[in-house]
Amino acid sequence: PRNDSKAKFDRVYKAEGEEYFFKNVLDIFEADELTILNYEGTLTTETDPIAGSKAYCFRGAPGYAGILKAGSVEAVSLANNHSMDFRERGLEDTRAALDAAGILHFGRAESAVYEANGVKIGLLGYYAYQSKRKNVVAAIEQLRPECDILVVSLHWGIEGSRVVDKKQVRLGHAAINAGADLVLGHHPHVVQGIEKYKGKYIAYSLGNFCFGGNQNPKDKDSFIFQQTFVLDGGQLTDGGIKVIPCKISSTAKTNNYQPTPVTGRMASAIKKKIRAAEAMRPVT
Repeated sequence: PRNDSKAKFDRVYKAEGEEYFFKNVLDIFEADELTILNYEGTLTTETDPIAGSKAYCFRGAPGYAGILKAGSVEAVSLANNHSMDFRERGLEDTRAALDAAGILHFGRAESAVYEANGVKIGLLGYYAYQSKRKNVVAAIEQLRPECDILVVSLHWGIEGSRVVDKKQVRLGHAAINAGADLVLGHHPHVVQGIEKYKGKYIAYSLGNFCFGGNQNPKDKDSFIFQQTFVLDGGQLTDGGIKVIPCKISSTAKTNNYQPTPVTGRMASAIKKKIRAAEAMRPVT
């Protein structure tokens, strides 16, 4: 959390415990083989933020990694614009905290391979504004032979914009062309569209989820993107996707850091917003 909401988040953590934050989505996360999140911040005791003009620097206690473990999160990407908020020390502390909690991490020059039931799932993450397309493509091509499924997490797009920009489309398509089986996007803090490209999916922005950076954001829409892959005789096929509309809080009055699936009109409104955003996607 950023400084003006950290105290509130700490109070909730101390009062409710690790299980509180993901309890409304725990049944979903426990039922799958792999849950991946973008971890946007640091887990460190370092108090000296990066020099410069950043409006917000995100820092949580190393023990917060236990929240992810309690929530049945298996892997996180650290490729974003806040993982270096407390410099190299902050990033190293974050990796150490995740290791201690048994959470796989990738991004920031790290790849990872997660194995589930004998299936190897490759994981790559990039902060698009600091990564050249050719380097992303080269990394995908290098990891592809080592895994059965390859997921790429991309931090990209314009904050607050539901419109996908051409750079996102070009990079997303390049990732699929190079061998990615799924592209997961984030950074805009709002939901964007989902594209099926050459039989593979690109979720351009999942929005916020368990978000400690703002005590009461106006836009609380989010969704869980689920995909089933079928691997048979070395052949990988799409077993279908599911979009689970969520709010980042279980109450509309404030952000209580408890992402919650929604149904009825609220769910329909979020799905409509995703479809509308996809309709605005530029053609390249």
